[in-house]
Amino acid sequence: MWTIAALAAASLLPSPALALGSGASLAAAAEEGVARKALRTAGLVEPMHFKQRLLICNAYPSDAPAAVMRNGKEVLPGEKTSIGYQQCTYVPVQLQTHDRLEFGLRDFEVEGSFEVGQLPATDAVLLLVLEKHASSSMISFQSFAFPKSTDRREAQLAVINAFTGGVSAPHLKMEDHVSGKEIKMVAKRIEQLNFNRVYSVEAGEYDASIADSEHKDGPSAGRELERKTKRVVKMEKSANYVVLRTGGGDFEESLVVFPPPTPDAPHSGAAQKAATFSLLASLIFATLAAW
Repeated sequence: MWTIAALAAASLLPSPALALGSGASLAAAAEEGVARKALRTAGLVEPMHFKQRLLICNAYPSDAPAAVMRNGKEVLPGEKTSIGYQQCTYVPVQLQTHDRLEFGLRDFEVEGSFEVGQLPATDAVLLLVLEKHASSSMISFQSFAFPKSTDRREAQLAVINAFTGGVSAPHLKMEDHVSGKEIKMVAKRIEQLNFNRVYSVEAGEYDASIADSEHKDGPSAGRELERKTKRVVKMEKSANYVVLRTGGGDFEESLVVFPPPTPDAPHSGAAQKAATFSLLASLIFATLAAW
């Protein structure tokens, strides 16, 4: 089930006092109901429709790609009939409540299905992450929703932990990306972000890595992991981004950034922010509709 936030809904049902009205008031209510029905019949009252895109990321550690079906029918267009490991793709479907998304690894008897519950009543990007089940070889899921951005100056970043195995609780280390002469001139802003959250982040260019202060092999192994997993994240205003922690079994721990950085993405402008130590990212929601 996807939800964006828990909202307190006011009841639309009439109170008992209203329900015990006079015959005249009941007749008026009946006439009003007939009028509303006539408006619906005439097409003057239309149901609300929201623009919702489905983004699927495959973090199941396997060389076999994952095939996708919706209610028994393939949904990926053209020659792209499956999603490979560490790949994300937008799927051209308009999901409905109770739709069933079915996944299977090519040439393997590994499957999983996700039933769509209540969808958010707003424009949104619906993110579904495939991962290996903690206690079996089956596919399990994490689901999140990017709400429509209300701040056009910032990007939205989903930070997802899909790593199989491990007992520590690492963070995603985010810091300003600086190079050349800037390295000696500026003080980089650094944030430790919790996984399985969605953040609002200032547009710009950053370095992201896995920070594990409780690595099972000690502090030096933790520093090496941070070095090996460092990725550049270039974020534009009003756009949505995903950073996945992946790996497990025969696949090494690593970070995946979607969409991947492009050369013309904005720079963080760290030189102009040398004296600024405000937060890089602000938390939008603590958790968004986990499976």
